[in-house]
Amino acid sequence: MGKMKNERTHKIIFYVVIPFIIMEIFLWSIFFNLGKTKSDGYYYIDTKGKVINSKPFNDKGTPFNDDGIAFVRRITRQSTHYDGFMNKNGNIIGEYSNFQFDPQGAFTFPHIVTPTIGVVQVIDKNLNVIVSKEYGKGRMRCYSDFSNGASLVSIEYFKSSRIRFGYLNADLEWVLEPQYLGAYPFTEERLAAVIDSKNGLWGFIDMDGKFINEERYYKVSSFSGGYALVQKDIDGKAAYINTKGEYITKFVFDFSKSQKGFSDGMAYVKYANEGGYGYINEKGEMAIDISFRDAGEFSHGMAPVKKEKCVYIDKAGNTVIDGNFSRIGRFSKDGYAAIVQDDKYGIIDTNGEWLFEPQFLVADNNNSYVFTNLQGYLGVDAIAPDVENGYCIVYLEKGQRVKKPKTKWLRWLTEKIESIRIA
Repeated sequence: MGKMKNERTHKIIFYVVIPFIIMEIFLWSIFFNLGKTKSDGYYYIDTKGKVINSKPFNDKGTPFNDDGIAFVRRITRQSTHYDGFMNKNGNIIGEYSNFQFDPQGAFTFPHIVTPTIGVVQVIDKNLNVIVSKEYGKGRMRCYSDFSNGASLVSIEYFKSSRIRFGYLNADLEWVLEPQYLGAYPFTEERLAAVIDSKNGLWGFIDMDGKFINEERYYKVSSFSGGYALVQKDIDGKAAYINTKGEYITKFVFDFSKSQKGFSDGMAYVKYANEGGYGYINEKGEMAIDISFRDAGEFSHGMAPVKKEKCVYIDKAGNTVIDGNFSRIGRFSKDGYAAIVQDDKYGIIDTNGEWLFEPQFLVADNNNSYVFTNLQGYLGVDAIAPDVENGYCIVYLEKGQRVKKPKTKWLRWLTEKIESIRIA
């Protein structure tokens, strides 16, 4: 009887308990690895922390545009570019080898591309070719889309190797023939900065190629928010001009340290040969006195600044978001900003609440900054990590899982448990 009982027990252990334990281990292993990345690289995540692309990219692409498409790039050890487009499901919907495409931020369709040397094409949001033309005189390169009226392109002539810049429309007809020694894309103001071939200095032109004034400059920014920053001489100071080419300030600012244009009707400025930052308004008047060690652009009514520590201020100069931040960024179009603590960054909203607590690397494994731009040594104005249209691009290490912050009730419960434990 006892022998039969032992055999029954052994059978239960062998056929029930052991399989149950194995199944538990298997399920726990799946749960533990759920959401973990398989290798280092750039990933697209939504605001809930869901990773969109299972296979990472080793070079940073663009945010998703309004059509739900992002430009992505992988680079092999042989430096071959595999460029393409990805939808919000993480599917690559078009891939090209050594594709010549230089998007600056999110891009719009129709878009201009140069798939092979001397060939220029315009594609729609389904990646169908609308227009295709061959320019046999040289190598073409595209720098902007058509959202502001024309695309900036350069041509490197085969015979002379000289490079000239011009502008094409969506029918691939020249709006302005290649004639400029250097150029920036057209902005929302329908103005572009170009180098005048007559004197090698910068000026501003409209869509007809007419200069807005007779002034020429040693250094300029593009127009932004209706204004541009200009510097006349190599050792000179900078001033702001409006779209008519009229000065709204005197030549008193440090070009490299002052804001290139305006945002939210304000611009941070630093006087040449003087310490500290302040803000001017669109009348060129000092709106917030020189009182900051570093400063960044206004967005959503707030700007990142550094006093003794990094904080956010409103347009009256009052602190509105405070925290133990070592580096902070301006708010993106979607209303999110990057915050760095202990060499990792997280993302906050305009209320100062965490969207993602600090967990992402500031630099990738090539020591390239993940941010689009990191200004200055004081750590202000790190551009938000491309949080646009509900998604952002982050650099994740192998095995890393995106962590969402605790909900309010969970934070309350944790605090209660901690207070009871201490008591």
